[in-house]
Amino acid sequence: MISKRFVIIFFTFLFLYNYAFGAELKIIGGSTSIKTVLEPIKTAFEKETGVKLTLIPAGSKKAIQELDNGNCDVASAAHNLKEIIKELEKENVKLKNSSSLKGHTIYKETHYSVIVNESNPVKKLSKEQLKLILTGKIKNWHEVGGNNLPISVIWGKLAEGTKNEVKKRILDNENPTESSAPATTDVSIINLVSNDPKAISVVATASINTNKVKIVDTPEIKSNPIILVTVGEPNKLVKLLIDFIHKEGYKYIKNQ
Repeated sequence: MISKRFVIIFFTFLFLYNYAFGAELKIIGGSTSIKTVLEPIKTAFEKETGVKLTLIPAGSKKAIQELDNGNCDVASAAHNLKEIIKELEKENVKLKNSSSLKGHTIYKETHYSVIVNESNPVKKLSKEQLKLILTGKIKNWHEVGGNNLPISVIWGKLAEGTKNEVKKRILDNENPTESSAPATTDVSIINLVSNDPKAISVVATASINTNKVKIVDTPEIKSNPIILVTVGEPNKLVKLLIDFIHKEGYKYIKNQ
């Protein structure tokens, strides 16, 4: 005889499956959170649940603004939510739902790597050397044992979380030098560095998928835990995504 408990569980699952199948979750987020967690689990999540994940890299601050304006279901970031809100307030950006924004941790902190072109002979940089390079005070590679070439520092416009963590952990809150080349996400940064023997940048370690760039030995740089952000409590689809990441998603995420 089929138990009442089994019937309840079966029909609950059936309801959630039918609710989810064919639905879509639109997520706008920072480059690190999308590249490190959401892209790796996307295919498996869609196959398992029938929910389409639309991922749009836009930088963590822009993502929060888009969420606040109702232009996406969820925002993602590798940056502390309170700090993002404070930064937006400094820029005179007023959020309608600032008191209702909730962060949901989906992954531990991720690691960043300092990368240079594969032809660059520099293998190691101290914190002080890295700080002087990224703030523009050291301008030539020969000053740190490299070739006699000007240093080209590259930042991604959509990788604000990376820049903020570097500023806090390496630059002692000094402002970094401006990017010497237009870049958006980690992917575009890696492409630029792989083609420029003068270049240096910082990207999420999980983003590196080529031997045309070299990781330089430096002090460890980590992000805040990676979060999804919702207005109010997460709906059923967002809960489905969070549960999937916690229960199955980690096996798809590159070990860092």
